[in-house]
Amino acid sequence: MVQHTVGQSNTNTPYWSEYGQGIIDAYNLKQLAKGEYHGACPNCGGKDRFWISNYHGEVRVNCRQCNDFKEITAILRKDGLLPEFNAGNAKPEIADVTPFNKEIPANDYLARKRIQQHGAIIDGQDLQIPIINNQGKRVGTQFIEPDGKKKFNYGLEYTGCFHVVGGPIKDFAYLCEGFATAASVSEATGQPAVHCLNASNITNVITALREVKPNTTFVIAGDNDDAGRKACDKAFAEHGVEHVLPNTEGLDWNDVYIARGAEATKKLLRPSSVLDQIYMPDDVIVS
Repeated sequence: MVQHTVGQSNTNTPYWSEYGQGIIDAYNLKQLAKGEYHGACPNCGGKDRFWISNYHGEVRVNCRQCNDFKEITAILRKDGLLPEFNAGNAKPEIADVTPFNKEIPANDYLARKRIQQHGAIIDGQDLQIPIINNQGKRVGTQFIEPDGKKKFNYGLEYTGCFHVVGGPIKDFAYLCEGFATAASVSEATGQPAVHCLNASNITNVITALREVKPNTTFVIAGDNDDAGRKACDKAFAEHGVEHVLPNTEGLDWNDVYIARGAEATKKLLRPSSVLDQIYMPDDVIVS
C-alpha cells in the first residue's frame, strides 16, 4: 500500500482535521451513510464493512466484519495514517475507547465483541450459552463459534426461552436479540438484559416474562435492520413495549458499544420518550 503523509501531531488524539481526509484518500473510502466513510478493510479485506467517522472532531474506526479495531489501528499507524501511540499522553488511543474493569476471558468471540463471559461456558474457542424458560429451568444450549456462527442443541424448542445477562430481573430489563448485544447493553447501563436468541422470539419472550414478572418494565434494545425493526413494531403492537435502535442502518448495540464506548452507549439507550414512562434504578438489586 502507498503510504500517505498526513498532518503530524504531538498527541495521541487522532483529530479528524488532521487524519480524516488522509485515511479517506488512502483507502478510497466512500460516504455510504451520513458521517461514515466505507471501503475495503485494511485488515480483513471486507468489501465495505470498514468505516471511519468524525466523532466530536476525532477519528473513529471500525470494521463490522472482523471487528478487530486493535489490528486496524496498528495498520493505520504503520501506514502513517494515525498518530503513533505515546504512553506519556493521558488521552487513550482509539482501541481503548471502551473502558473495562475486568479482564476479558481468553476467547476470540468475547475478545472481538469486547464483552465479559456473563454465564457463558467457554469450550475451547466456542461458547455455550445456557438457555432457560420463565421458571428458571435450563432447557438447552446455544453454541457460538469464534466467527459468530450460532446454532442450538438438536431438538431444542426455544420459543419463549432466553438467557439473562446482569440479572436478576427486578423493576426493569432490556430485551435484545443476540448474546453480544445483551452483554454490551448490560455492561454499558448496569441493567439486566435478556438475550432473546433471535428477533422472531422477542415477542414470545415478552409473553413468557410477563407471566412471572407482570410489574417489570421492558424496553427492546433492537437491531437497526429489517428483522429487528419488524420485531420492535410487533412487540409494540401486541404488548405496548417500547424500543430504542442505533441511529445508523445495519448497526446493533454491540457495534455502538465497540465504536463509541460504554458511556455514549448508555446515553443513547436512555431516550427521553422512554424515560418519561419508566423508572430506571441506578443499580441492579441482587436478591
